[in-house]
Amino acid sequence: MALPRSSDFRESIYGLSVTAIVPCYNSASYLAETLNSIIAQSYENLCIIAIDDGSSDDTRRILEKFRECGKIKLLWHEGNCNRGVAATMNLGVEAAESDLVAFLDHDDLWYPDKIKRQVEVFLQNPEVDLVYTNGDVIDEHGNRKYAILQPSHIETNLPERLLLDCYIKSCSMVMVTRSALMKVGCFKAHILTTDHDMWLRLQESTNLYYLEDRLMAYRVHSTQSSHKRRLWEDGFLILTDAMKRFPYTRSIRRKRLAVLHYRLAEHDLKNGKRFKTAGNLIMSCFYDPVRSVDYVMTSCRESMKRFLKKYRHAKVPHS
Repeated sequence: MALPRSSDFRESIYGLSVTAIVPCYNSASYLAETLNSIIAQSYENLCIIAIDDGSSDDTRRILEKFRECGKIKLLWHEGNCNRGVAATMNLGVEAAESDLVAFLDHDDLWYPDKIKRQVEVFLQNPEVDLVYTNGDVIDEHGNRKYAILQPSHIETNLPERLLLDCYIKSCSMVMVTRSALMKVGCFKAHILTTDHDMWLRLQESTNLYYLEDRLMAYRVHSTQSSHKRRLWEDGFLILTDAMKRFPYTRSIRRKRLAVLHYRLAEHDLKNGKRFKTAGNLIMSCFYDPVRSVDYVMTSCRESMKRFLKKYRHAKVPHS
């Protein structure tokens, strides 16, 4: 898409159309607050597409109320079935007709100037096809805890950096040109970490831009689904596809394999699976010995701290 150059900025600030895509699944607890954060945006040329992914709670009722007021376009899968976040986001992208597309998870929030600030970046940087922002991590009550990205974070536009560490932690941070999405293809439904795969494919073919201001909120709460091990297992699929697409070095491949085995070892250790922990730790050591030694030393320190804490507690005389 040919975006207006910076010389046209004042005349074209609202010329670019934006679609907010909100995939929803059993979202009743936070959905109204999420949708209202879009409606409250200071940017005017904005429409909302919400997709119900076969919810079994009051999500559809809430969405219908917003649709009846003319505030959103509501979609759902054929047969009202649950097809997962990737298929749901793809349905929204297919329905979008705007210049730009932004994603918002059903329990996250946008601050009022989020969309406007990202559009400004696109207007002033025509070589950019994806803009992501910093944000706050919030709890289930909306209390701010800490920033998603540290002050030291910069965007280098080196795909290998994003391959090794998916620092774009939430799709709610992202706005992308619709033309770039059409070019790289749809979200992949067979992996849970479909956003990491998408951002990586985009960075391999275009430029990203980082807005360091906190313009959104990523909510962490007890009702979120947990597939921690599956998320790291999917990393192997993403890596295999990435190596076929882009000329990453063997060194980068080994580092990523080490990270994935390292994370699986962490998960298995926490869940008492000692044999799997040992196996993944050996593989991590094979691919990146330095990181594995650091893992062992850290684990030993933590184990010693727990032992000393129990020992001191046992030595305290009971009254």
